[in-house]
Amino acid sequence: MSTAAFLPSTAPHQRHTVHLRSTLLSKKAHEFNQSERVAHTLASSHNIIFLFLWDIYSSLIVYVTLLTSTESIVGLILTVGATLLAYYLQPNYNVASDSGYYVDWNGELPSVLLSFAVVTPLSQSIAMGYQRREVALKALATYRAAIINLYVAHASWDWTEYSKGKGRRGCVEHEEEQRQCIDGNNIQEVKKNGDNTDNDAHEQMKQQSPRSTSTTSSTPKPIDWLDHSDTTLRHLIHLSDSLCQYLTLPTATRARHRVTNKGRSEADIILSTGQQIFTSSTVGRTVAMSGLTEALKYRGLPGNEAARMRQWEHTATLAMEELRIVKEYRTLQGLRVFGRLFSLFLPPFYATSYVQVAIDTGSLSLGIALGVMTSIALTGLFECVRQLEDPFVSHVTLDGIDVREELVVLAYKELMVARAMVFPTAGDFELTLDDPRTVNVKETIIDLNSYVPIKVCNRVAPLPPDDDVQATQQYATCPLLSNPPEQTTILMLDNTRLFGRTGNNLIEFFHSLQYGRDKGIVVGMMQEDWPTRMITEMWMAVRDDNMVAWNQLMEQTFCIRVFQKPDELNQFKEVVRLKTSELFYYEPDVSRDEYIGFQSHILRALWRSYNNGSGFDVQHAPVRDMCSAVDAIFGGMSDLPIYSVIHSRSLEKLGIKLSRVISDKYGCDPIAALEMQPEYVKAILEPLDLLKHPILFMTDHESPEILERLLADPDIGPNIRLIPPEASWSGGDITLALLSTAFIGNPASTFTGLVANSRFALGYNHNYVYRKKEANGAWVDVCDDRCSFGQYLGTYEAVFGTGPCRDCV
Repeated sequence: MSTAAFLPSTAPHQRHTVHLRSTLLSKKAHEFNQSERVAHTLASSHNIIFLFLWDIYSSLIVYVTLLTSTESIVGLILTVGATLLAYYLQPNYNVASDSGYYVDWNGELPSVLLSFAVVTPLSQSIAMGYQRREVALKALATYRAAIINLYVAHASWDWTEYSKGKGRRGCVEHEEEQRQCIDGNNIQEVKKNGDNTDNDAHEQMKQQSPRSTSTTSSTPKPIDWLDHSDTTLRHLIHLSDSLCQYLTLPTATRARHRVTNKGRSEADIILSTGQQIFTSSTVGRTVAMSGLTEALKYRGLPGNEAARMRQWEHTATLAMEELRIVKEYRTLQGLRVFGRLFSLFLPPFYATSYVQVAIDTGSLSLGIALGVMTSIALTGLFECVRQLEDPFVSHVTLDGIDVREELVVLAYKELMVARAMVFPTAGDFELTLDDPRTVNVKETIIDLNSYVPIKVCNRVAPLPPDDDVQATQQYATCPLLSNPPEQTTILMLDNTRLFGRTGNNLIEFFHSLQYGRDKGIVVGMMQEDWPTRMITEMWMAVRDDNMVAWNQLMEQTFCIRVFQKPDELNQFKEVVRLKTSELFYYEPDVSRDEYIGFQSHILRALWRSYNNGSGFDVQHAPVRDMCSAVDAIFGGMSDLPIYSVIHSRSLEKLGIKLSRVISDKYGCDPIAALEMQPEYVKAILEPLDLLKHPILFMTDHESPEILERLLADPDIGPNIRLIPPEASWSGGDITLALLSTAFIGNPASTFTGLVANSRFALGYNHNYVYRKKEANGAWVDVCDDRCSFGQYLGTYEAVFGTGPCRDCV
C-alpha cells in the first residue's frame, strides 16, 4: 500500500510527520529483508551429521566449563578414593564350586536411597528454579512493554477530538508564543518537528462547531513537547539502568549468609546496597514519572486517558516488585542443603556397588568409571540448581537471564526507535549529566548509530568514532566481575607508601589495571584509598553524595571492585598486594599495540567524566573545575582559539641523567627538551604558523632562565602567556595542554607523558616530545605520538633503580 493511500485518514496537522514515519519504516524494512535472507542462508548451510557432532561437542564444552564446580572435583576424589579403598580391602571369602573357587561377597546397595536422597530433591529444586526464572522473564516482558507504552503516551497522545479543540496543539512551546497568546488573546498553532498545521481546516472546524470556541479561547499552557518527551525518556532509561544494577548484585541469600557471622556480614552489605538502589533510584524515578503525567493533566489531558497512563505506571511498578521478590527470596533452603550434601557424599557411600561391578566384570577401571559418572551426574544436577537459584547473576547466560541485554541494551534501543518514530526530524538524543553513571553504561554498548563523542570543556575531541566504538566494545566488558568470590583473585591497591607524585601515581593505577587484565585477576581498592582520592580530584566526582552510584560507576568503567570494609576481602580466593614501585615498573605481557589500545581506553574513560566543578571527591571535599585554566586564559570562549603549550620541566639534577637514558632508548636529543632554546621552539611552531598565536608556558620554576630566553626572543616573546597563579593547578594545566593546537613537552616528565598520551587517546595531533637535530640542521621527530606510552617502561629503573622517584611529576 502506498503512503498516499492512508494519509487522508490522518489529522491534517500530522500528515507530514506520518509521511516521514512511513518513509523511515519502509527504509528499515528494506534493510531487514536482506539481513533476513542472510540469516536463513546461514542456518540452512549445515548438514545433519555436522550439526549432530557440533551439538555433541558444544554439550561437552558446556558441561565441562559451566556445570563442573568445586563440588564436582571433591566428589570425584571422594568417590574414586572410596572405590579403591573398598576394592583393596574387600573380604576375601573364597567358596568352592564345581568350576573352582569364587568370591562369595556382594557389595551392591539399593538404589532407592540414591533416588530419594538426591535425585528427587534436585529435580524438585530445578523445577522450582525454572518456575522462578519464568516468572522473572514474564515480569521483564511486562516491564518493557509498560515503559514503551508510557513513553509513547507521553510523547504522542493527543486528547483533541474533532470539534473539541486542539489538545496538544493548544499548548504553546516557547515563552515568546506564550506572551503573544496572553497579550493578544490570539492562539497560534505551534509547528514543531515537521508538524504542519492546517489553519484553514481548523477555522472550518470552528465554524462548524460553536462548542470549540470556549475550549480554544482559554489561555494555553506553555510546554516544550520534545523536552517533555525526552525528560520522560531519560527517566525511563535511568529507571531501567537502576533496575539492572539492583538485579545484578551478588546473591546474598545462600545458606552461608544465614547461619555464619561472616556470611551475615556480607549479606548485610549487599542487601543494604540493593535497598538503596531500589528505593532511591527505582522508586524515585517512578514518582518522577507520575509527576510528568500530572503535567499533562494540567494541560488538559482527560481523566480517562490519564487513568490509562496510571495503569501502565502501576504495571511497571508491579513488574519491578515481582523482580525484587524473585531476587531476594529463594526456593526451599532445606531442599538445597539436602541436594548439596548428598550429591557430594552419597556417591562415595556407594563405593561397594562400584567394587561389585569391578569384581563381576574383572575390570577395576569400569567400576571406577561408574562411580565417576554417578558423581559427575549428581554434582552437575546440583550445579543446575545453583545457577537457577538467582537467574539474574549467573556468570554465564546458559539458562540465566541476561538482564543487561534486556534492560540496558534492548530497552534502550526500543525507546530510541520510538523516539525516532514520534519525532522523525528531532536532533540526536543525549542523556543529561544528572546521572553520569548511566551515560557511561550507554557508552559501553554504543555503535555508530548511537555514538556520543567525547567533549572536554564543550569541545568535541577529534577522535574517529570507529576507533572509539571498537575500543569500547573490546575493553569495556568485565567478565571477571561476574565470577564467584571463591574463584576470584584480587590485586589490592591499599598501599600507604606511594611512589612519586601525581603523575607517577596515575601510571601506577593504569599499570594495575593492565596487570589485572594480563594476569586475569580483579583490581580492588578501598573506597577512600589513594587511587580513588587521586582520580576524584580531577575526574569522576561523586554526584549528589551518592556513593553507591559512584562505586558502581568506578566498577563498571574500570572493571574493578571497590570495597567498604577490609572484612569483605575474606570471601575471595586470594588477595595479592604489590608495591607501587612494582606497578610503576611493570612490563606488560601483551604486544605494544594491545598495551597502547587498553591504556588509551582508560584515558578516554577518565575524560568522559572530567570534573566540572560540581560534586565532591571521596573525602567529601568540593572538586575543582578541570576547565578553570582554559576559562581563565580564554574567558570560556565557545570556539577555542589556536594556541600552543610549552611544558618546561627541569627535574633538577636528575633531569639530565634521565634525559640521557631516554635519548639512548629513542635516539632523541638529550638536552633540547630540557633547555627549550628559542631555536628549538621555533623549529616546531614556525612550520605550523603558530608563532603569531598565543604560546602558553608551563614551568616548575626551577630554571627561570628558560622563560627569560623565550621572552627575549623577538618572534616568541610577544606571544608568551603565563597561567594566572590562582587558576594554575594540575588538573587545569593538564586540560589546557590537552586542548592545545600543538604541545611541546619534556620526555623526562610524567606530566608530559600524561598529556601526550591523553592527546593521542582523544585524537589530538601535533605532539612534539621526542626530537633530534639532523646533520643539515633540521629538527625531526624520532618516533610517532605513541612513544610516550613507553617512556617509563624500562627507563626509570636505569636512573633510580628501585628507589622512589620523588621528584617525578
